[in-house]
Amino acid sequence: MNRLLLSTIALAGLTAAQSAVAGYMPTSCDATNASANGSLSVECRDNNTSGYPADNGDGTLTIFMNTVWSDYGPLTTVVKDGTSSGGFSFSVSDADSGSGFENYFEFFLPADYLGSEVDWVLAVKQSGYLVSYLFEDLLVENDQPAITGYFNSPWQNGSDDFSWAGGLVGEPSTPIPEPGSLALIGLGLVGLGALRRRASRA
Repeated sequence: MNRLLLSTIALAGLTAAQSAVAGYMPTSCDATNASANGSLSVECRDNNTSGYPADNGDGTLTIFMNTVWSDYGPLTTVVKDGTSSGGFSFSVSDADSGSGFENYFEFFLPADYLGSEVDWVLAVKQSGYLVSYLFEDLLVENDQPAITGYFNSPWQNGSDDFSWAGGLVGEPSTPIPEPGSLALIGLGLVGLGALRRRASRA
């Protein structure tokens, strides 16, 4: 077999391999492709230019994600679908038709997160590419699953397939009461003061 033919075969094989990998690149990084507890994500980031960690271990991946979202960290260790760690667990299933999304997820959090507000990131990986979505000041439910929602994984090959999905959360914070709630608390305190004055006069 001559060198020209060998070169042609090698080039064709390389082109096919590149096309296969490129097919898993995201078509776009669109914040509207993910929602949680009724709210769309506020930002999407991908790793098309920053690379992907060679070691796919959770520790390395968490460091990588904390770098990607360094302005919102530190984030907890990533919890992938079908796994649990330290009171966190994450699961993914097919979404109901009519939801506008392909995938549905449930994110269980430790008790000290319930009823709080958190910044958290939903990560979706396919091949060597990762798309992640930020949810800022998301109100966590008071019961489990603490966070539920949907996502699409829009790859250039037209597939909604993905290698894994998972979540990382920041520190929980106490929600600030709305003005209406503060007004009700104020009225309650005024009422208690009036009752005490009446009791003291009696």
